[in-house]
Amino acid sequence: MLEKSGAYRIDTDMITHQLLSHDKVLKERVIQLLGSDVAPKGVIDRKKVAAIVFKDDECLSQLEKIIHPPLLEKLLARMEQIDKEGHYKALVVEIPLLFELGWETHFDMTIAVMAPKDLCKERCSFNDYDNRTSRQLTAAQKAKKADYVLHNDGDMEKLQTNINTLLGDRIQI
Repeated sequence: MLEKSGAYRIDTDMITHQLLSHDKVLKERVIQLLGSDVAPKGVIDRKKVAAIVFKDDECLSQLEKIIHPPLLEKLLARMEQIDKEGHYKALVVEIPLLFELGWETHFDMTIAVMAPKDLCKERCSFNDYDNRTSRQLTAAQKAKKADYVLHNDGDMEKLQTNINTLLGDRIQI
């Protein structure tokens, strides 16, 4: 939605997928950690990775130690590139574990996008929502840490109205 208004959006999950597809050293480290079954035909199968790591906290922690440093490096480089280009009114970065990783210091402001838990589960694309989110801060904790809270509990029109209200005075979109 923000892209239509001149903002550039970076999705850190997409960067992670790109790293796992193109960074041979990173891919090999993940395979060494989780076993060759997670990479049939040499391609990391995210569902197989998730099935392993979201049942084993230690394994997930080791995977994060492998993935997060190059992810942050790639993210910061991309942010710098977009800033230098100067073509966009704002830069929006989606980071599911922003506060858990302590990465909020890299941003001018943070926004927690909030919705009721049942609605989040309904919108979720994976089956083990509760297991995956159990390692994250609660919605209330994220709201407390964020500079602003954006409520996403309705349709797209309501969300756009909430975005305009929230950001209208803060950035000129």
